Amino acid sequence: MFIELAPEQEVAFRQWARENYKPGADINSMWHPVVQDECQQISTKKCICGATVTVDSFTDDVSRKDFYGDDPHRSGMCQVCQDEIYGEGTK
Repeated sequence: MFIELAPEQEVAFRQWARENYKPGADINSMWHPVVQDECQQISTKKCICGATVTVDSFTDDVSRKDFYGDDPHRSGMCQVCQDEIYGEGTK
């Protein structure tokens, strides 16, 4: 269903994803698998505790935005760390 990409095309597809995809947004299954892979990499980050974090690991939008958001003062903490610091369910 998807075309096989030449190396320079793959670079362009990944660049498109970096320029257009917002961390935590849905990844469209109709996008080329290379774009989906780059979006997943963008959304998979490390918490300050070292745990791998994905957009699906948060229990609510406020917690997700606290990790992925544009605010320069965002915490960078996974759900577990946020719950330990802020208290579970206090968001």
